[in-house]
Amino acid sequence: MAAGDLVQKGTAVQVGFSGNTNTNLIMQAFSRGLLGNLSEIMSEQNATETEIYTNPGHSLELQGVVKNAATEYETLIALIRGSALTVNSIAYRVDDIDLAGGAAETRATIRCTKLDSMTHA
Repeated sequence: MAAGDLVQKGTAVQVGFSGNTNTNLIMQAFSRGLLGNLSEIMSEQNATETEIYTNPGHSLELQGVVKNAATEYETLIALIRGSALTVNSIAYRVDDIDLAGGAAETRATIRCTKLDSMTHA
């Protein structure tokens, strides 16, 4: 089966890779980025004296497909900005979601954020 083909009953599929899983998507791509603000505190001689790192966290972008008739599809179309989405048992905040529907499947790109100081439910 090629990537993006519909899953037939009884066919084993990989729903994640590199240890990253989400129950809503058959994932095809995954990327992770770091978040945070870095502020420099300057001395009287205009040299960096110290740095303050705030709001550490990371962002994820998930790309994958679901069958249009599946429960996972209903879950995806219900997502809005600010919804919680679980990846690897960690809840992230959904920042943006793009859905592209086809005759039998929907392709999704989901961008989400998890600040280290936040818990999403």
